[in-house]
Amino acid sequence: MVNIDSAEVVHGIFKMKGKVDSTVIASLYMDDDCIMPVVIEEGNISINIDKAGFSVKGTPLNDSFNEFIIKKTSLEDRAYEVERMESRMIMDGKDPKFIQEEMEKQRTALGNDIYPRKLQQCIGNRSLSDAMQRISLSGIDSDYGGNNKRCSRFF
Repeated sequence: MVNIDSAEVVHGIFKMKGKVDSTVIASLYMDDDCIMPVVIEEGNISINIDKAGFSVKGTPLNDSFNEFIIKKTSLEDRAYEVERMESRMIMDGKDPKFIQEEMEKQRTALGNDIYPRKLQQCIGNRSLSDAMQRISLSGIDSDYGGNNKRCSRFF
């Protein structure tokens, strides 16, 4: 890991200025803790960190990255709710066959939101089901999170 720059946070605000010769993804740290990833690119980048979460906006890649994180978090929340639904049905004594059918419907609905229909046809139901179990972004994991375990929670 290479330090690019540092800034002092005063009353919750900090500013950094400089020129970039290429676009890179970096990590924003507070002490030794990774707070969030950010794309360093030309433009004014606005970073907001509060109890509800974080956002990075103001440049094209950061806007796209922020939208990605919001969608990913939403899908993770929905996947967690499917797991909780299954546990509730088991605890309520529902028929195992009914539980299995309902979970298949829920996972298929999640899969439809993650993978476009044509991609589903290409990779097949079994591969889609396997992918749904992981909801993984392996390309990003290996390129970014795999090199920095403290920030891998974002991917």
